[in-house]
Amino acid sequence: MNKKMYETLEFNKLLHILEEYALSENAKNRIKNLEPYLSKSEVLRHLNETTEAKEIIENFGSPPLSGMYDLEKSLVLLGKGIMLLPEQLANISQFLTACRRLKRYLKKAEGSSTNVALYGNSIYDLSNVEDEINRSIRGDQIDDKASPALANIRRKITNTENQLKSKLDSLLRNKQDCFSECFVALRNGRYTLPVKKEYKNQISGTVIDVSQSGSTYFIEPAAARKLQEELNLLQMEEENEIRRILYVLTALVEEHLPSIRINIEAMECLDFIFAKAKLSINMKAVPIPVSAERKIEIKKGRHPLLKVE
Repeated sequence: MNKKMYETLEFNKLLHILEEYALSENAKNRIKNLEPYLSKSEVLRHLNETTEAKEIIENFGSPPLSGMYDLEKSLVLLGKGIMLLPEQLANISQFLTACRRLKRYLKKAEGSSTNVALYGNSIYDLSNVEDEINRSIRGDQIDDKASPALANIRRKITNTENQLKSKLDSLLRNKQDCFSECFVALRNGRYTLPVKKEYKNQISGTVIDVSQSGSTYFIEPAAARKLQEELNLLQMEEENEIRRILYVLTALVEEHLPSIRINIEAMECLDFIFAKAKLSINMKAVPIPVSAERKIEIKKGRHPLLKVE
């Protein structure tokens, strides 16, 4: 079939509609490059897949497929000594959740004796990886429960910050005339007091920042320096522990990469199959007899782009 016939039959327009039913980029690209099958066995195989997938959707609802957005960008970093970030690990976990749900969905459909349902057997259940990531990451951030050490460090950070703020608040109350504002200011990662320019020599400490107008000096009082240094050390410990956790999680994902790759392939294949089924349902399409004879006979046919009455 040449390009002119594609245009005449509006085959490309139909592919564009079909593409909208797919979620993953690879499935969309596969649809873009579709051409009519010339082998009877191929035609029958794909027709049967679409019919079976349509039956599964009608009996069990829409499949929990995944779009796998930016998944490949994270996976290509593995094996290079690069640490995955929390949002990247969370994205991988979401994909593994979709895989587990899709596997369960297809398991329910096995009773319908459809070959498409058997695709679920090729999907690996990686709940252990999914659970470990979810235990460690909440809202794209490392959770306190990721490790006992991290929970302990963060508890110390909170206590030290409270002590530091309490000391600074006490200075604010005792020397109110020296300050342009009645609050503790965080400047360059350090807790400071907003001292009026004319009183800057009356507050013992280190100037951390100066306001744009030059009228306010943000000073870290000497009385709070020890607590500030303690806080800085704790924050360094926190950062080191976070990096350790992320490297452990990255290694865990890398260990299961072959299985994840197989899951991606299965997800993309099923995305393609179910996209055709969804379009078939939308168009109220039905399978037709296939013949190897060099003729086409259409009875009560309707162009796929015509609205169903």
